[in-house]
Amino acid sequence: MFFWFIRAIAVPLGRLLFRTSVSGAENIPMAGPVMLVGNHQSNLDPFFISTANPRRLYAMGKAELFVNPLSRWFYLHLGAYPIKRGQPDRKGLKKILDLFYQGDAVIVFAEGGRFREPGLGPLEPGVVFLADMAAVPILPVGLQGPGMIWPKGAKLPRLPKVRVTYGRSFRIEDFAPRAAAKTAEEKRARQKAILDRIASEVKALTDDAF
Repeated sequence: MFFWFIRAIAVPLGRLLFRTSVSGAENIPMAGPVMLVGNHQSNLDPFFISTANPRRLYAMGKAELFVNPLSRWFYLHLGAYPIKRGQPDRKGLKKILDLFYQGDAVIVFAEGGRFREPGLGPLEPGVVFLADMAAVPILPVGLQGPGMIWPKGAKLPRLPKVRVTYGRSFRIEDFAPRAAAKTAEEKRARQKAILDRIASEVKALTDDAF
């Protein structure tokens, strides 16, 4: 209920302030588990991804956002869950997998945090682990504009135009079957191929813009 309330406010506000436009919304699966993987430029990115997305969305956020009791209450009720960055977090990963098993749509920022430069930052291999374990389709999402809302060195926020582009979903088993990688070298090569595919799909939707 809280998610829909905040969404009802945030989406129109985003369209008004940032002239948010969306393309490729027809590629959003209307049912079943799906991992939305996009570039991460701003803390507002999940709200922009919600624009024209009719589904209830969940997301993972850095654990630091959940330290304050008030912000913890806000994010948890919004459908965001904490995950520790830079270290194994079995509890956080289990929560994501549970959401997938329930048939939910989850936003995963594969860079592991905001990338404060134009383009897409290096992707964390955890996204491959999640896709393998849950066997869910990956829906690439490209965001252009959020990085300019509060760029480095700026004293006040700006109101750039924001564009959200959804690509076509794909499954990693269709081009990099898990069973085909048996040796350690083959597994590393498979992981790289998957990360390269995800990166290329997202980059194609962003034009490497900020």
